[in-house]
Amino acid sequence: MAPPKPTILIIHGGWHTPAHFDALSKELKQDGYEVVAPRLPSCNNEADPGDAISKDADVVAASIDSITKSGKDLVMVMHSYGGTAGSDGLGVYLQNAPTGSKGKVLQLVFLSALLLNKGETPASQQIVDPGEDAGPAPQISPEGLILVAPAGDKAVAEITRSRLYNETPAEIAEEAMDGLTGFALSAYISETKYQGWSEVGVPATYVLCGKDQAWPPAQQKRCIERLEKAGVKVDVVEKAGWDHSAYLSHAREVAEIIVKAAQ
Repeated sequence: MAPPKPTILIIHGGWHTPAHFDALSKELKQDGYEVVAPRLPSCNNEADPGDAISKDADVVAASIDSITKSGKDLVMVMHSYGGTAGSDGLGVYLQNAPTGSKGKVLQLVFLSALLLNKGETPASQQIVDPGEDAGPAPQISPEGLILVAPAGDKAVAEITRSRLYNETPAEIAEEAMDGLTGFALSAYISETKYQGWSEVGVPATYVLCGKDQAWPPAQQKRCIERLEKAGVKVDVVEKAGWDHSAYLSHAREVAEIIVKAAQ
């Protein structure tokens, strides 16, 4: 009898929600995988919850704990800022995991993901190489949310579209834009407390997206170098024509990468 398939835990990025990953989740479910995709508190249209990285990490840790307590193994899939929230959540889980947990984390899959060392902030990693366009300064709401598609500001919305969905078909991109939220400023400027991506001691897959305008290849390669320097066994999957949101327009192919990592 074949062993049971692991659960796939998807951690979305900033400004997004689990609904953005519905197409990918559908593909994985058709392949026989259970999918769990929690909503991060940092992504909302109300207000910065304060210390948002920690609140996001707690949600991730609770999801890992729930899966492993049920006796199931899991593969973590982290996109963009989800790499930060997911890694800190993994660190929280590892610190507090009961010795009787029956399941375990098998593999990490990073999709254009931001990986930080302990004590760094997402803001500190927004490195602009010579010749790159730094883009406009972010708009901050009175409630402490970073806005990338503020109502009525078509110019900012178009910049956001060109950064996140530059290779995504227009109809799909439009629907994705409609689902964007605010993103807590505290998640952007707060320090990480853990380095779960290296602390967990499992292999990783990093999907390097060559046409990503939000987290360009140079930054992605720095993250890969961090993994390798820390001794993490990493399989790099290069996709020259993919943008930051390949899970939308390449859901089948992304699912196949995840399934390979899960086997």
